[in-house]
This record gives sequence, C-alpha cells and structure tokens, in this order.
Amino acid sequence: MSAVSGLLAAYTRLNGFSALMEKARRDDDASMSSRKDACLELCRLLTPQERETASLDALEFQTILRSRCGVSQAELEALRSAIETGDSLGSSVDVLEKISRSLIRERSAMAGRISGG
Repeated sequence: MSAVSGLLAAYTRLNGFSALMEKARRDDDASMSSRKDACLELCRLLTPQERETASLDALEFQTILRSRCGVSQAELEALRSAIETGDSLGSSVDVLEKISRSLIRERSAMAGRISGG
C-alpha cells in the first residue's frame, strides 16, 4: 500500500467516525427516550475492549479520541454511560462538541496531507 493510499484509507475511516458523531447527535436530538442506530453504534465503539475480543474499529476510534482529540477515558465512559442508560446526550454536549470539532480538524489536516502527497 502506498503512502497516499494509506492516507486515503485513514481519511475514509476518520470521515466515517466524524459522520457517525454527527448522526448520533441528530438521533439524540430527535428522540431522547429511545436510541437510534447511530447512538447504539457510538456506544459500541466506546465500549472498553478486551484483548481476546477487541474490535479494531473500537480500538481505532478510542485511540483517535484519546490521542488526537484529547478526550479523557472518564469522558468516554460518561458518554457511553449516557447512551446505555438512555439519558439525553445533552449532559455530554461539551464532550460531543469537543470530539466533533477535533475530528473535523483531523479530517482537514489529513486532506491537506493527501493533496500535498
């Protein structure tokens, strides 16, 4: 795999995670009492991973959130808990905004590397 195709694959994944975050926010706004697919998928990606059964998607997503977006483990756990208990994500709105803004910045930076590559 060339460096450019590797960047394109990473960009596609980052773009998918960013789209999921936005969809989860819209799903929560539309219905606080029941979780939609995007919220459930977000919860799956935020679930702690056991070595034997680890999901590559979840590991990648959580690593991006912690290392590139500066989201703490406690923030991730609070967000996952809000989804699992059916609470409004409004209680985690600052974390959602932080993640969303960070993913947009990362996506933009990566797009610049791709076009410059």
